Amino acid sequence: MPRWISIPAIGYRRAVEELSRHSGQSEDQVAQRALEFAGQAVGDVKEDERPIHVGTYLIGEKRYVLAQLIRGRESLRFRTL
Repeated sequence: MPRWISIPAIGYRRAVEELSRHSGQSEDQVAQRALEFAGQAVGDVKEDERPIHVGTYLIGEKRYVLAQLIRGRESLRFRTL
């Protein structure tokens, strides 16, 4: 793996691919929606900055929100977490 590719970036990439596959939307559309959610949360940040991080919507605790919005079906792996 090239040095410039970080482990979280690989996880985010896979999350976008999976959400796209299960929703019928393009990977670009899924990524854009995750970025929009993170951007909307900027005004709500007090001390916890997780809501403004795109990873929260791709692989974290708010993934289900993104999946519902794009009408995606979650894989069993994420439904049980």
